[in-house]
Amino acid sequence: MGGASFIDGDFPSKMGTCKYHCSPTCHPGQVDENDWHYGCLHPAWPQNREHDFCPFVKCGGDPSKCEVPVKLLAAIRRGAMARFCNAKKKMDKASDDMKEWGDMIYIIKGVQHGQR
Repeated sequence: MGGASFIDGDFPSKMGTCKYHCSPTCHPGQVDENDWHYGCLHPAWPQNREHDFCPFVKCGGDPSKCEVPVKLLAAIRRGAMARFCNAKKKMDKASDDMKEWGDMIYIIKGVQHGQR
């Protein structure tokens, strides 16, 4: 191998403004030192969620040329909204429980001190 050295890992490509655009140095498809491939680390790609090798993209780091399928982004958004709503329900229930316990403590203390 002439002048290229492959390092284990994916690194920001510093091309364009996309924070997910990377240079996948350890990718098995990165075999030719003269033909560099770039990947996308966006969590919408199933490979990235499974910690597999990132997909190669040709967007050049330009978000207006993003190759992430809208269908995948919509599914990720639906999942995030469901997790948020579930967490909010749990938080509301915990808040109600804390208020109820506080009321019970106030009542019990009042009874114990003859104030009721």
